[in-house]
Amino acid sequence: MNKKNELYHFINVIRQKKLLTLFIKNIFGYKNFHDYNYIFRVINEKERVIIDIYDNISDNRFNRYIFDFGISNNESNYSNSNVFVTYINVLRTEKPNNKLEKLGYLFMLDGSEKIAYAATFLDKDIVEILKK
Repeated sequence: MNKKNELYHFINVIRQKKLLTLFIKNIFGYKNFHDYNYIFRVINEKERVIIDIYDNISDNRFNRYIFDFGISNNESNYSNSNVFVTYINVLRTEKPNNKLEKLGYLFMLDGSEKIAYAATFLDKDIVEILKK
């Protein structure tokens, strides 16, 4: 399984295990967040994994997070009228600054290195999914 598909599979297992709300709180920094606060979608494209979250918590009601596993020069983040897009080129992320970048970078690592790194910023229940 390639790195992009690993991320997509990981997110789907989190959904199946009913840990998606915990994952969103953990990665996106929401404090007072519940299952009824959002609609979530994940898309697996040719070289990208795209996460869409429509919520009633943030200032930007629709958030799109693009994790690009290809060689691309598109690295811009932008927003307009309640839409916020964050673009992360995983192959170019060397020193992650936030949890979103860390999530992308995590899937460039292998084996025990991936597990040890995940434990530095993800909840233990989510790290257990990576171990399996």
